[in-house]
Amino acid sequence: MLDKTFFSFQIDIAESTDPDNEGSLKYQLFVDDVNATEEKFGSTVTIGAGSTRHDDLQGNTTYKVQVRATDRKGGKTFSNTLEITTDPTPPSTFTVIEVVPGPTSVFTLPEIYSKVGYNVNSFYLDGEKFTLDGIYSTNNEDGSRTFHFDKEDIPETNTTYNLEFEVGWHSTWNSNTGQTYYSKSVNQGLQLRVNEYSPTSADVQTVYLYGPNHATAPLQFIVKFHDNKLSDYEDYDIYSVKIGGIEVKNYFANQIGSANEVSLTGSVTLEEYNTIKENPNNSRVVTIDESGYHALTEYSIAFEE
Repeated sequence: MLDKTFFSFQIDIAESTDPDNEGSLKYQLFVDDVNATEEKFGSTVTIGAGSTRHDDLQGNTTYKVQVRATDRKGGKTFSNTLEITTDPTPPSTFTVIEVVPGPTSVFTLPEIYSKVGYNVNSFYLDGEKFTLDGIYSTNNEDGSRTFHFDKEDIPETNTTYNLEFEVGWHSTWNSNTGQTYYSKSVNQGLQLRVNEYSPTSADVQTVYLYGPNHATAPLQFIVKFHDNKLSDYEDYDIYSVKIGGIEVKNYFANQIGSANEVSLTGSVTLEEYNTIKENPNNSRVVTIDESGYHALTEYSIAFEE
């Protein structure tokens, strides 16, 4: 056995040795139908030698698995019997483990099942269903996943919604067949609200992003602001920096004059660079000061190879 989940297993089938040297043309996988006869085929799948996967199984269930090889003359040979117990089915509920206040709404969903990611991604606002596909998210080292909701992701800003999450897994690798297992959030009073940003006179002038083969600054970036001004206030913080939809963390501020007169310098990974190059839109610098959160958006990216 190579691998298993709660709905599937994967096994490796060695090439059958035919004493008549006729060559085995067909292999059949038998599940819970050991030593099947000509008249009883049971749950079978015709396969080839090598790795094969069988799905649409029940969780936490033991299956007896056998392979039958058939040669050109019709001779049949059975393999050894392998007992495989599938993983337990993921829990039907989970708890959102983190809620971060700010200009956007940020929620972290725990790792519910580690072997395969969920392929049903939904959230509900006051009972109305929406898809999580397209919501900016980050995968964390502990297996959890953090979703960042912005004003483009909800029907109305400055509106408080009751929030629920629902994720799920198809029992087959083809989502059009089999069944779906669901897991829903159970947080009491979970709410989502996205506020409009407060106005600011600060604005991004441009972003220089250097390619992986640049002679002096590979995979580096520089963010420059009009009049070098990042904020209307000298007492401020940078809430987030997003370039081409990627929220970058590795950066620092270079002070040019007053505390709010700066440029930003940082770096991205090669994977992040390729993603930004493919879709350079959705860039934003967000600051926070005594008057609220401010978004500096719609700036251009100058790629320097």
